Parts: sequence; structure tokens; C-alpha cells
Amino acid sequence: NIPDLLSRCRKDTGLSLRQLSIKSGIPASTISFYELGRVEPTLYRLDALLKALNQSIVIGKGSDIPNK
Repeated sequence: NIPDLLSRCRKDTGLSLRQLSIKSGIPASTISFYELGRVEPTLYRLDALLKALNQSIVIGKGSDIPNK
């Protein structure tokens, strides 16, 4: 789920909410709401957060995703 993913990735990288806010351009309070599951991020904001965390996202049907 997205709240756990964001929280885990942020903590794994050692970033505070404020540091991730600066890197992503998204207010720390908004990131906190995402991590708590109070608000769902748009795909645009999720992408910005994951890029700031050096992560990426793949969207598609399971059958369309090639095996690596």
C-alpha cells in the first residue's frame, strides 16, 4: 500500500519529512498525510516523491509487464 511504501522508502533513505519535502517540492505536511493514509497522492505527486527517493513506479496490467 502507498502509505507504507512511502514511509518505508523515506526511512530507508534516511530522509526526514522536511528533507523529502525539499527534494520533491511537496509540503512536509502533505507528505505526512500521504504516509498516514489520510490523503492519496496524485500520480504526478507520487512520481515526484519516488524520484526524490531514487525509486520508480511501473503501471500496467500484470500480463503486459515483461519478465526480467
